[in-house]
Amino acid sequence: MLEVQVVLSARGVGADELAPSVRSLLQSVRTLRPAPADSADGRMLEEHFGGSVRAAGALRPGVPLLVVPAGVVVAWGAIRRLRAHTEVPGRCVTRVFLPGSREAEFLACWSTSFLRLYEGSLDSLVDADLSFDRAQLSPASPKARSWLPAPAVGVAVVGEVGDDLASWSRRTGMALEARQVWASTVRGPAGGVKRRLARRRHRRRGVDRTRSVR
Repeated sequence: MLEVQVVLSARGVGADELAPSVRSLLQSVRTLRPAPADSADGRMLEEHFGGSVRAAGALRPGVPLLVVPAGVVVAWGAIRRLRAHTEVPGRCVTRVFLPGSREAEFLACWSTSFLRLYEGSLDSLVDADLSFDRAQLSPASPKARSWLPAPAVGVAVVGEVGDDLASWSRRTGMALEARQVWASTVRGPAGGVKRRLARRRHRRRGVDRTRSVR
């Protein structure tokens, strides 16, 4: 299981949207916490999913934090991909566009480098919007915030995945893994070969021009 703190924002939705989100998240992490912790839906999740949903717990600065809006589901491997994308030097947060979701609502993954310096509350991160980013992130760093489209990492809203969540999760996750393997083992080396051939052609042209001048 991944070492990631996961908070599911339960504001303004019902149990029918919360439960699929929890099931998809628990594929990759052992526990998650609902926010707000004292909501009726949060208590319902604790009762239904037992120890996997825990309202208590302080923010852990040494572990990435994933904030997921209710009604959003993640495919197999999505949290691992998000964590890897976020935990790069200079990155504070990765935000994911959520097509069809409520306005100004995003999935967000906060890096350990940001959390170690952060002095605010967990609730502030759950509610963090773009104005929060402008106040907290360095405008001089182009790497501080990154945006990803939901299909690129295997994130979707519940209404997009159909009735078989497990099948969608497996199919989407495997397709993204295959694409990543292809990019690293085929496209990457092929791109290197193309660049070497291009440099060789440029050198040959330079030699030919020199000879023609002579």
